[in-house]
Amino acid sequence: MNKSLDELLQPGNKVRRFYNKGNPNNCVMHIRTIVDDEWIVYRVWWKGKQTWHYVINHRYRFELNYEKGRLSYAGRSKL
Repeated sequence: MNKSLDELLQPGNKVRRFYNKGNPNNCVMHIRTIVDDEWIVYRVWWKGKQTWHYVINHRYRFELNYEKGRLSYAGRSKL
């Protein structure tokens, strides 16, 4: 079952970004909030530093990755 981009980008969802096997940019993003309907705030676990890294990106970046099939639903996160 494929979810729409709007369904994926809901606070509390985990979204997997996968480019290809072994790519260091692959990650699971925990969506925290959406600001002004355009900016997505999410966090990613950094294994090396054992800490969360918080990121803010424009919705357009997610749209590009979604169109290329790089985003998938990975479940719900604990907020």
